[in-house]
Amino acid sequence: MGETKPATTTGRPPYSPDYLRDRASMFVMVANKAIHIGGGGAHTGLYINPTLTAGETGPCQTFENAPLTGGGKEGMGFECHVVEVFAFN
Repeated sequence: MGETKPATTTGRPPYSPDYLRDRASMFVMVANKAIHIGGGGAHTGLYINPTLTAGETGPCQTFENAPLTGGGKEGMGFECHVVEVFAFN
């Protein structure tokens, strides 16, 4: 039998604990004036404004994602028509 190695989809070595810790520190931030999901680099992965009516999306280090709207353009804005919020105790 051959040796088993973790699979990667990006061709890079498997993620180190430091790599994962640094990204986890930017996972979610909720403040009085905004909600941020993902961060690092020049953009927030998902930003929602204080009135929950609009936001922006861009590439971020946390998720290594492309913007979620706008056909790949960075810092694209959007309007929120419905926002669902879940709370757990």
